[in-house]
Amino acid sequence: MWRKRQQEGDCTPNEKRRLESLLETVGQITYEHNIVSKEIYWTGLDSLGFDSQLTATPEQWWLDGIHPEDYPSVLEQLESARNGRTNRFRLEYRFSDATGAFHWFADRGIAHYSPEGDLLAVIGVFENIQRQKEHEAELVQARNNAETANRLKTNFLGIVSHEIRTPMNGVMGLSEVLLRTELSDEQRKLVTTIRESGASLLHLLDDLLDFAATEAGMLKLCPVHFSLPQLLEEVQSVLAPLAAARDVRLMLTGDVEE
Repeated sequence: MWRKRQQEGDCTPNEKRRLESLLETVGQITYEHNIVSKEIYWTGLDSLGFDSQLTATPEQWWLDGIHPEDYPSVLEQLESARNGRTNRFRLEYRFSDATGAFHWFADRGIAHYSPEGDLLAVIGVFENIQRQKEHEAELVQARNNAETANRLKTNFLGIVSHEIRTPMNGVMGLSEVLLRTELSDEQRKLVTTIRESGASLLHLLDDLLDFAATEAGMLKLCPVHFSLPQLLEEVQSVLAPLAAARDVRLMLTGDVEE
């Protein structure tokens, strides 16, 4: 970095200004963590409300600014760098600004070692990811709300199915009783329609529950045999009164194999 070059006498004032301007243009906080002297050299701390002249701090100043819940993971990463287990890392942790408020940062660093393998410094960039974390939290909340709404919908369908099924079973039971009495052909036809309409409604309730089970990933499909002609006749029987009310004649024609 330019600081080391300046110490060696190789960094001219113009080079220093150019490098400082480049770091400011990045719009992020950069640092050079000297492991030997336990000092950290910074650029951009003024974005956190600190004095713009604050460019060097003790290592402990940085450690004290880390959120207590994130402290162990940061120390673990630093220890990994000390032991040579990693030379590049990316950490996400909370760091306090000048007012004491915590912000989420992505800390991307590169470790530098001596020829003997001793850790000398860590150079990296602090990127403020507070908005990203807030957006992630909003997405998690939206997902939780959607899951809650889905559970409520499933429960609602179950309750509605039960509440409608109970009186409908009564209607179908009475229609069965009526069919066992003396009825004219027209009356028998009407009662049969009532019974079949009730059965169709019960099937519809079952379909609603199946739909809810499908959304929950709990539906299992089981192939069954059925009579297509009988199904078509039942559909015609149910829809015929609606068609007649609109002066429409509903007819079923053609031969269908069983």
